Amino acid sequence: MEAWSVLDWTNPGLFGTHRTFNDRYARPIEHDPDGEDARRLARVLAPFMLRRRKSDPHILKELPAKVTTRRYVTLTREQVGLYEAVVRDTMEQIRAAKPGERRALILTLLTQLRQICNTPAHYLRQTPDLHHYDPDAERRRSGKLTALDELLSQIAAAGESALVFTNYATMGRLLVTHLRAQGIQPLFLHGQIPPGQARQDLVDAFQTRRSPVMILTVKAGGTGLTLTEAGHVIMFDRPWNPAVETQAIDRAHRIGQTRTLEVHLMQTELTIEDRIDALLERKRAVADAVLANGETALADLSDAELAELVALGARP
Repeated sequence: MEAWSVLDWTNPGLFGTHRTFNDRYARPIEHDPDGEDARRLARVLAPFMLRRRKSDPHILKELPAKVTTRRYVTLTREQVGLYEAVVRDTMEQIRAAKPGERRALILTLLTQLRQICNTPAHYLRQTPDLHHYDPDAERRRSGKLTALDELLSQIAAAGESALVFTNYATMGRLLVTHLRAQGIQPLFLHGQIPPGQARQDLVDAFQTRRSPVMILTVKAGGTGLTLTEAGHVIMFDRPWNPAVETQAIDRAHRIGQTRTLEVHLMQTELTIEDRIDALLERKRAVADAVLANGETALADLSDAELAELVALGARP
């Protein structure tokens, strides 16, 4: 439907009404991204599309390979307790909520679960003190922190550099403290650093290897940067928009990159992160089929669908 919005603005009426386009193309393609309806729409859109992708042969030969790996981690006991308590309490509120209150409760629930999957300190809004910070204790609280430390240790042993993306500036600050407590001095690029010399100084410091690790918020570091010194990109918590995730990864996978780029997608097992990953893969399939797609309306799910999405359990 995003495709229809753009096309109807540039060519009013050419692709029919919103309802006609939805019935003829959007619904069938969401149901079956590989079906004939997707191929038909791709043919219809082709004359109107001017698009370059990194998979195009003339671009692909100028870039090294990109290897993507999902790194599944397990919630700690503390994370499981917080996760189940938040789901239980908030789902009760959602079921009893008035229509105008429901959407806000759902969005709050999704945010809280993502924070718990990162580390309890993120959800509990605990501000770490570098002088009293215990990395071992924090690793025992968070499966992701344990996995991150193991991964960065391997990257450092190989003499390579890494970008670590998070959606939250608060989580970025936690990561900075966590790494500094272990003798690592990461760079940190976030939204409060405006475009200009300060941001360029961070880029230069990374590109000249003055620091092997840069932590970035997805919003601040997702576009307009060239960080080809990175051989690794770590998505500590993933954006729930595949285009945004690709843009972040492409800060390192750009012309000028000389080594194979390794992308590590951190994902807590049997949680909402697993289920969102399945939705993202389906969304990518739709995008590849017709070159346009719409956001999944998580806040419009039914109570039963929402309960299935957020429950701890088997991977979809």
